[in-house]
Amino acid sequence: MKISDENHIIDMKAYIQKINANEKGELKAQNRTAQAPSEEEKVEISSKARDIQKVKNILDDLPDVRMEKVDKIKRSLENGTYNVQGEKVAHKMVRESLLDEIL
Repeated sequence: MKISDENHIIDMKAYIQKINANEKGELKAQNRTAQAPSEEEKVEISSKARDIQKVKNILDDLPDVRMEKVDKIKRSLENGTYNVQGEKVAHKMVRESLLDEIL
């Protein structure tokens, strides 16, 4: 799967970070309620949170390595037809560096 709009990747990472932060906060809240249980307490999950969880589950199911892409590059290297585009490599390096700083 290829996502052409790079902003989606940034949005996904932000959502995943929020989910992880919420999970940590929920664990703390669960510890507090375990100490003083109340029958009136409820947890409601918004539709946005459900959507975020679905996205997280989909991302968790994706393989770390896309073998079809690896095989294609291997064949190109063996045939001598692999062409590295320096401008694209530089662009992605700068982008990843900025993402690391932001996230």
